[in-house]
Formats: sequence, structure tokens, C-alpha cells
Amino acid sequence: MKKLICILLGLVIIVLIGAGCNTEPVPEPEPEPIVEDDYDWIKKNIGDEIELATLKFKIIGTEEKQIISCEIIGGSSLGAPKVAKEGTKFVIVDLELTNITSTPFYFSNSNGFAILDDRERMFFEYNDTWYLDNYLTGDLSPDITERGIFVYEIPQDAESYKIIIRKAGTNDAYEVLLK
Repeated sequence: MKKLICILLGLVIIVLIGAGCNTEPVPEPEPEPIVEDDYDWIKKNIGDEIELATLKFKIIGTEEKQIISCEIIGGSSLGAPKVAKEGTKFVIVDLELTNITSTPFYFSNSNGFAILDDRERMFFEYNDTWYLDNYLTGDLSPDITERGIFVYEIPQDAESYKIIIRKAGTNDAYEVLLK
């Protein structure tokens, strides 16, 4: 019986070690779409601080561009600049994030920040932005504010748009008019 327990324990350890050695990135689930009728919508403005369940954020400003550069800190290039597809534009959102919990956690924009335009079309963050030096992702330590950007690619015909995000564990959802 002792031998069987030792063998099983050994197999568990091998499986755990093998799982930790996996170099394949784990795909993040797509955020659930926000349906307007399901939430109590709270309108905020650029510059307002908004507190969610685990973080607070403040949008500093926004900018539209056709091209975003592939430079990182120090001016090193990671390749050709990214050009918005025909009929689209990039929306760069400059914001601050602060972890309001007592422990660090990994943040990525798959946590739910989306853009909703004047035609009720929803857009999640542009996928190819990890290389930017001020792109907001990674570990957030408690009570340390980080400033950076999110990038979205939206149709040129979007005349106005807003950031939308819901507060976990509540029916509260926030919208910040960007344009």
C-alpha cells in the first residue's frame, strides 16, 4: 500500500512539474458582451475616477491615429509601424489604473474595457499592441498607480464612442464618453 501511495504521489508531482513547464500561452476568454438592459448605467466624464471591484481607473484623454509606431523604451524598433486597415482608425486611450486590493494581480484589458460607438457596435482592444512601451498590461501592485494606453481599431464612420466597463459583483456599469 505504501508503495502504491508513493507511486501515485510521484505521478502527481510529475504532472504538476510538467504543467508548470508548458510554454504555450493560455488564451484568455473573451469578455462577455455587455447588454445595456442588464445593468445600472453610470455616466462619467474624462478625468473622473471610477472605482471597480479590484481597481480604480481614470481616463486622461484620447487620440485618433492612422498609424501607431512599434517603438519601445529607448527607441528600439520592433518592426514596421501598424497601419489601421482601410476604413478604420486607431483610438488610443490614455488612462491610469490602480490596484485597490491588498495583493498584486495580473491585469490585461481582456478584463472588460470595451468601446461602444454611436451605432451600438462594440470593440475590444486591438490585438497587436503588446509591444508598445506604455501599453497597460502586467502585474499591478497594491495602491501604485500605473499610467499607460489601450488601443482600439474602430470604423472611420464612428462619429462618437465611449468606454464601457461593468463592476464585478454588482449591476453597476460605467460609460465614459470619449468622443
